[in-house]
Amino acid sequence: LNNTGNSTIQVASSAPVVDSAGTRTARMLFTASNTAFILATNGTNITVSSPTVRITEFTVGDNGPQSMPAELPNLSGYTYAIEISLDQATVDGSTNVHFGDRIPYYVENFLGFPVGSSVPVGSLNRTSGSWQPENDGRVIKIIGIEYIEGVKTAILELRLDAPLNTKSQRANAK
Repeated sequence: LNNTGNSTIQVASSAPVVDSAGTRTARMLFTASNTAFILATNGTNITVSSPTVRITEFTVGDNGPQSMPAELPNLSGYTYAIEISLDQATVDGSTNVHFGDRIPYYVENFLGFPVGSSVPVGSLNRTSGSWQPENDGRVIKIIGIEYIEGVKTAILELRLDAPLNTKSQRANAK
């Protein structure tokens, strides 16, 4: 990614995956002003000016469950898991990456969840080997593409009848 301000949105995509569950490509949408930080092993934040983003899916094919990086929490079901990493974060053994702004993430609804459904999200703390709850995602449906003021824009169907859970709500429910 190049966050020099030359583009409004940059997209990082995984390699396409095709298996018996369906076809999918994970995508993250970065604004040009978003900044990546690595929490170094010495506890300092290192700013990454042009991060190299990788999106790798664990849940591919029949061996997906065995490819998971850690056991899932008791109340979680096996569906879909990816790793989002920066090449720059592996230089000194650091693995904790964060960004200045939230990053929209999109993958095709290959599992057929109802539009509007809340999707639990978690991240793996590789140091402790445990999953950490994050704010839920939402199943959306792209119903069209239009040009608005010269910009190609997705028109979305959002059903907001199911409440989203925050990571603190999920942590308190345990």
